[in-house]
Amino acid sequence: MNSQIILKKGQVKAFVNESGDTLIAMRLGDAKTILNDVLSYQIVDSLVREYEAKDKEKSKIIILHKQAIIKLTEKSENQEMQIANLEEIIKNKDTEISYKDEIIKQQKKEIRKQKVLKIVGFSGAIILPVVTALILLN
Repeated sequence: MNSQIILKKGQVKAFVNESGDTLIAMRLGDAKTILNDVLSYQIVDSLVREYEAKDKEKSKIIILHKQAIIKLTEKSENQEMQIANLEEIIKNKDTEISYKDEIIKQQKKEIRKQKVLKIVGFSGAIILPVVTALILLN
């Protein structure tokens, strides 16, 4: 094969050798243009792969964030239920305290009543026999 092929600009010739390989002959300027394009496309292709890998990682991160948000939302809802239950417990305790206060008031009245009856009873037990004795002695 002749290594000194003279071609016009934009002209391309293809040759097939004995082993079946295809050889393409073209002007050096045309070859540089094609090789520059090929190099640019290789760079772009490698960037696309990198961007795809980053996109997959970012998608995984987004999924994890969504799962975290769901768990935090559930936690928040559970805490709201706990707050509602605790408020109900506080209301019940307040009701119990008011019942106890009412019972204490009733017990205080009963204690005063019993004290009065005790004083009246003891004083009657002492005064009545004395008065009876004075009446009988007169």
